[in-house]
Amino acid sequence: MKKHLVSVFILFVISISLGKAQSPILWGMTQYGGSGYSYGTIFKTTGTGLLTNVHVFGPNDSAMYPTGSLFKSNDGLLYGMTNAGGINGGSGGIIFSYNISTAGENDICDSLVGNSAEGILMQANNGLLYGLTKAYSNTHGKSSGTIFSYDISTGKKPILYHFGKGNDGINPSGKLIQVDNDLLYGVTSEGGVDSEGTIFSYSITTGSETILYNFRGGTDGKYPCSLVEANNGLLYGITASGGINDSGIIFSYNISTGTKTDIHDFGSGADGAIPCGALIQANNGLLYGVTISGRTTGLGTIFSYNISTNIETDIHDFGRGTDGVEPNGALIQASDGLLYGMTIRGGNNNFGTIFNYNISTETEVDIHDFTGIDGEYPNGNLLEVDSTTGINKLSLINNNISIYPNPTSGQFTIKTIANQNGYTVNIYNIVGENIYQSVLNNTQTEINLTAQPDGMYFVYLKSDEGVEVEKVVVAR
Repeated sequence: MKKHLVSVFILFVISISLGKAQSPILWGMTQYGGSGYSYGTIFKTTGTGLLTNVHVFGPNDSAMYPTGSLFKSNDGLLYGMTNAGGINGGSGGIIFSYNISTAGENDICDSLVGNSAEGILMQANNGLLYGLTKAYSNTHGKSSGTIFSYDISTGKKPILYHFGKGNDGINPSGKLIQVDNDLLYGVTSEGGVDSEGTIFSYSITTGSETILYNFRGGTDGKYPCSLVEANNGLLYGITASGGINDSGIIFSYNISTGTKTDIHDFGSGADGAIPCGALIQANNGLLYGVTISGRTTGLGTIFSYNISTNIETDIHDFGRGTDGVEPNGALIQASDGLLYGMTIRGGNNNFGTIFNYNISTETEVDIHDFTGIDGEYPNGNLLEVDSTTGINKLSLINNNISIYPNPTSGQFTIKTIANQNGYTVNIYNIVGENIYQSVLNNTQTEINLTAQPDGMYFVYLKSDEGVEVEKVVVAR
């Protein structure tokens, strides 16, 4: 019994250290500003808004004006992109890395393969980083955007695909996601048969791109922004325009059937308008996102969408008092359970804000107002990484891992995507007994606890990527 009590104590210490008791450390970028220069910053902040610039882009960098979001690779480094800098004299952009342990920034890839870096890098299960550019031109020709890869071991950076051939999509938007072992999925904001955008897949094995859906404009939606995979297996996305009110839509896409469904039209009543960034799925199962505009204040909203009831709700209107305005990028759910995001403008100095939203109390709080010295006009998403250990705590929340159904009758699935294989999984019951242990070497693993009694179980997942502790409830 003493051993079991010790196990329970250790388990709860782990759960608390990764959960709500600790203020998260969040990392992000501003596209402009910074002490002494105006080329942008990398910053970290606590969940209470205590912000520190860890790097200010300036004359000693070839990188200028970072765009999109930071990404943590399995080598422990943070990676990002800029829209300027490199050998193209300020127009090409580069890939850079940032080492949390040494506080060092390194311009690792001079001259991006396009004129406008887009979204956020991602790492596929082959270990390569993949990204998008919206435009490309050089002496060898032109295209309307590219897919490129970057090998963090060799520095090799090939252009894998040029958009814009025939009825192909153009100007890819957001980020790529990996749903299975071979295919990456994404959207283009324009192009296709009706020139209103596309959903596409790209095979990292064959190098082939396939148009899966052509947006038609009008009530169908146009200018899609990004995709996310929910725990029901469907892809969800938004469009910045189109729909019944020409204010954007939420849509779902079924990979198995090739069916796209318009599930919400923005712009009615006090609803938001012009959604941007990407949706996320929080631990309550709801999707969350932001709009740039809205019907109440006209300065942006936070909204939720229930995939079970098909109900969308405007849960916060920006722009009152010193609140931020025009939220940008996607929200994240940090280890304290709160949603965090940024606005491009607003706050006390009109340089943008960092805010959080408590989904339990339904309250939004502006936790940091940018001053210009610490950056201006933040863009993209925040990223939670522990600055001491370098552990990424957001594998589940960032949709790299999903556990479903939960509650369960005894059988549930742990699904991993991207570069998430090789997890060790231990499951403990409420008295601290280790009832299951295995290594996840497949992207989808079925766990069977039907021989166990009803109750709460703790799923402890660990790999070089990070550590997660999740609760699973068995109820028959």
